[in-house]
Amino acid sequence: MHTEEKEKIRRLLCSLGDVVQAFVLEQRHGKTAEELASVSAVSSADTIYSVDKFSEQALLDWFANHWPETLPVEVIAEGLE
Repeated sequence: MHTEEKEKIRRLLCSLGDVVQAFVLEQRHGKTAEELASVSAVSSADTIYSVDKFSEQALLDWFANHWPETLPVEVIAEGLE
């Protein structure tokens, strides 16, 4: 892998972090800690809390809209099946 491609991946992942953080901060506005910590779902892999649903959806949306098809990637995240 060339230096330019590594830098492109680094920039993409930094962007992902920024987008997920901003989305979670926006979605939690006006919600109590109890609401964010409430159990939203239970699966064989995980207990999904309300706040998890925000970050998981932001993660999936970002990859669908920003990750180049020419760069293979496998998204692994707790709670995603």
